Amino acid sequence: MNRKIISVLLVLMIILSSMTLYSCDKQNILTDEEKAFVDEVKNTSSQYYRSLLTDDEEILLYDEILSAVILHDKEYTIRHFDSDTVNKVALYITLDNPFVVLTDNLLEYKMTHDLDSEIIDYLTEFDIPFSMNYDDPHEEITESISKAKEIIENMPEYDDEYYIAKYFHDYLATNVSYSTDEHTTVMHCTPYSALIRASGKCESYARAYSLLCNMAGLECFMVMYDQSQSEDGVGHMWNMVKINGNYYYADVTHDSFTQAIGYPKNYVAYDYFLTDESSLSEPYLISEKIASVIPEVSSDTDNFFVKNGLVFNSYNRNTVGKAAGEFLKKQKEEDFCGVSIRFTDKKAYDKALEKSEFQKLLYVISQNDGYGAKTYNYGTNEKHLIIRIHPKN
Repeated sequence: MNRKIISVLLVLMIILSSMTLYSCDKQNILTDEEKAFVDEVKNTSSQYYRSLLTDDEEILLYDEILSAVILHDKEYTIRHFDSDTVNKVALYITLDNPFVVLTDNLLEYKMTHDLDSEIIDYLTEFDIPFSMNYDDPHEEITESISKAKEIIENMPEYDDEYYIAKYFHDYLATNVSYSTDEHTTVMHCTPYSALIRASGKCESYARAYSLLCNMAGLECFMVMYDQSQSEDGVGHMWNMVKINGNYYYADVTHDSFTQAIGYPKNYVAYDYFLTDESSLSEPYLISEKIASVIPEVSSDTDNFFVKNGLVFNSYNRNTVGKAAGEFLKKQKEEDFCGVSIRFTDKKAYDKALEKSEFQKLLYVISQNDGYGAKTYNYGTNEKHLIIRIHPKN
């Protein structure tokens, strides 16, 4: 072996040795069963936030922590990362992966001080929190994935990604109830809670929606705002989903609230489906930890109201009534009821809601809705200039 080859090998050895300082102290060798399980869980993730990491050491940190979390390796140790890096990677993991719920004790680590910087000495006692006490903690994930597969298998074949995203939105909005428990626990925040227990908080809706979309081939991940940003001290989580090449927000939690205020079970609201930031429940409160790295919503092509011809710049009774009635007819064919219409002009919105005019509008709708309904119930979202209508009979 000549000196040149020896020199190259020595350089490679030095590089590899230095990299291990940023990796775990022990490289676990996974069994075939463990590897298959880790891969299955990873395949339910969009990997969007992971793609933002450009440093090889951070990517390795992401992958190793995620594998350790999935496998409940409580003795996993990692050294020489500053706390900001670890916290960023931990946040990215939980917003990418439907099954990794970020709790206060997701990552517990001890710190040592190296000059003026904080260096993590070791990382320990972190876990995927579960909503049920299984003897085998993987059982909850397996059951959730099986339920998601069942929902996907029952979905009609669609050529348009919009209808896939809508199908999952409608499923969760009509099959999951928002938990009224005052004390939020991890139990309320998992995809298991939404898909198996049919109840959960916003995080449960968002994680279930992400799970379904990713398993069906749509890129979908979680976004949030922190408790400290909210006036009522309550945080929120929802989704970004990529449809036909464009990113949109989808907040299934806020579209499912109609169930709790008297709307029929098969009514679906679309106030927060495939929308931009201005239409969110709390616009401009996206967490500063991710606000600069999430995609911009630059299109409204697949916004619900635009897609279905239910957004109006001005008010014309026959135009609005016919469009709303025809949509109601389609909904009836799919065993849903109800229509939402949106105005971009406040005067047009107010005109439609004038008592005498609104009754005339409802009459036009009834001529086109396939129900022959004589009376309707309705609700409004004045912030978004939306009117929600459904037949009584």
